[in-house]
Formats: sequence, C-alpha cells, structure tokens
Amino acid sequence: MSQVSLSLSKAKDGGKRHLVLRTNSVHGMNIKPIIRDHVLQGEATPVIRYRGEDMLAMFNVRFLDRLTMTFPDADLSDGLRRRMQRAAVKRLEAMDVPEVHVPGFQGDLYDFQAQGVDTTVDRLTTEGAFMLNDEMGLGKTIQALAVAIKMKKKRILVVTTKSGCGSWSKILRNLFPKVKFVVIEGDGAKREAIVRTRKVRVTLVNFEALRVAPFDSQGKPWAKKKSRG
Repeated sequence: MSQVSLSLSKAKDGGKRHLVLRTNSVHGMNIKPIIRDHVLQGEATPVIRYRGEDMLAMFNVRFLDRLTMTFPDADLSDGLRRRMQRAAVKRLEAMDVPEVHVPGFQGDLYDFQAQGVDTTVDRLTTEGAFMLNDEMGLGKTIQALAVAIKMKKKRILVVTTKSGCGSWSKILRNLFPKVKFVVIEGDGAKREAIVRTRKVRVTLVNFEALRVAPFDSQGKPWAKKKSRG
C-alpha cells in the first residue's frame, strides 16, 4: 500500500472541489519540499492541515497531472479515477484519428490504438526510442506488433514471461495470420535448433529460456566463445 493517497474533496454549497493528498505526518515532513518544488513550482502556496496522525495537503485540480507524475504510486480514490478516465476520453475525442494501415492485420484498431501506433512510429522514426505506457488490457501487444510490421522490421525478438508468450502467440495467430513466428521452448538443444532452422519474423522467448540460452537482437543464439588453454 502506498504511503500517499489522492482523492477529490466534496463540493460544499456549489463550491469548487479540490485535490486532497493524504499521508502520515512523518512522511509528510519528507515530501513537503517535493510538493513545493515539483508540484506547485512557485505557482501557489501549499494548504496543509493535520488530522490526527495524518497530513492533508489541498490542491487546485489543475495540479492533478503534476501530482500523479510526482507520486506515481499514490492510491487513487474511485472518484478521482473516474474523473481521470473522463478527461482521457475527452482528450482522445479531440484528437484527429489517423488512418493507420497495417499489412496483414486481420482486425480493427480502436481510435486510441490507432493514435498509439501512429505516435509510436513517428517517435521511433524521429527519436529512435519510445515507451508505450497504456494501462493493462488496452492492447499494447497489438499496437507493438502493428508498429513493428508497419515499420517493416524483418526480425522481431519479444522477451516476455512464459504466460506472455502464450498471449503473444494467440494474438499473432488470430490477428496477424500471415506473420510467421516461433516460441523458443524446450531443452537447450531444442531451443537452439528452433532458432537456427526456422525462418520466422517474430521470435518469442521467456525470461528463463533467455537466461539459459541468450539470444541477440536478431533472435539468433549468441556465439559461444572458445575457452583458451
């Protein structure tokens, strides 16, 4: 459980609602400078109250993004989560949804997924790196595969959990049927044989298999160095 929680105050007599950060008094003393320097940044004076052993800090709702970035592990109240979800939907609706064509993709992308694919391709092309950080269950696997295929990557190495290999395999079979893939599994000899003999575009390997028999960025086993003497 996080030491910090965030919630929305109740509106009184039609007044404005505020963000409330709650923590214990001891931890509160440690994060006061962080609130001042990283959240408020000189734009406002912190309003802090003490209730028993807890410290409560009050903020205008315009500081929500800064608070969630400064305290990413904070526990969010249900009401605040709903407010953030509604705001996210409004931002997406205001965006121009790009036309995204992914060769061989047998499915339909949601608007936010199309936006994610388009943005990721753009950032990878211009900056060389990008982190797709959607919530669990929103289709990051589909977007990641769509990005790699749209960018015409010839060999794709996916390192995930053992159960993750099953999820990626299912998505590849159902939504990308023309993309050849293989799961590296079995004992060492079998794993090495799979990689060396099969010409595939996507190679899936779990963490344990990678630890036992490492592969390079092209999905090929690393060459074993001959021992001297």
